Amino acid sequence: QALVLLQTMQVAEVLPNVVTYNASISACAKGERWQQALVLLVEALHHDLLPNVITYSSAISACEKGEQWQKAMGVLEMMRGAAVTPNVVTYNTAISAFENGEQWQQALDLFMVMEDDFLKPDVMTYSALISACEKCEQWKQTLALLERMESERVAPDLVTYTAVASACGRCQQWQQTLHLLLLMERSKIHLDSTCICAAISACEKGGQWQHVLQMFPLLQAANVSPQTTSDWYRLSSTGPHEMTDHLKRALEYQWLYGYP
Repeated sequence: QALVLLQTMQVAEVLPNVVTYNASISACAKGERWQQALVLLVEALHHDLLPNVITYSSAISACEKGEQWQKAMGVLEMMRGAAVTPNVVTYNTAISAFENGEQWQQALDLFMVMEDDFLKPDVMTYSALISACEKCEQWKQTLALLERMESERVAPDLVTYTAVASACGRCQQWQQTLHLLLLMERSKIHLDSTCICAAISACEKGGQWQHVLQMFPLLQAANVSPQTTSDWYRLSSTGPHEMTDHLKRALEYQWLYGYP
């Protein structure tokens, strides 16, 4: 509707204002039409309008949803060139764009720039940054960022913990994944299948079969069946050959009868 209104105004030779362009660019972002969002941004500048933080942030969001991290960075630089100060939402969106592009170092650099602007990162900032590091298997960075959240008194949420657990799990850091599950339980954050399977995968790669069995109550509490989880199929067909059949029987028996 915002785009239709903009077109109607142009046909009627009524000059749109910044609010109109903000709504139209935001609509493009929601519709994952990043090219049109950038066209509208340039068009607003052509009409000698002064785009504000909402205008630029919406354009960056469109690029982020379109997985165009280079374009998002270009809009951010354009924003700075126009002397428009980014806010927390702007930085969060730009960091998410780097996350989608698996550019963890650029995301970390932007995080530092954000702090130089005296802006306080929130849980969405950290979660996007940690996810960027997780996708590039930078597990030490995810743990360092998690510790920083605690020191800054920013409470991690399920998304944050899941990204850290996934990073540690992919890099065979089974001790760290188990510790994360403990932290989540202490924080009364519901354990979902992604976190549990990340820990299981890490323990499997580290040959920690007893820990795998000990996590069965967590799987049952999360209502995850090993028969429908790909990780369990992999567990029953990998590892030391002499343990495979025993593990498979143990898993099946415990799932059926729930012995401790």
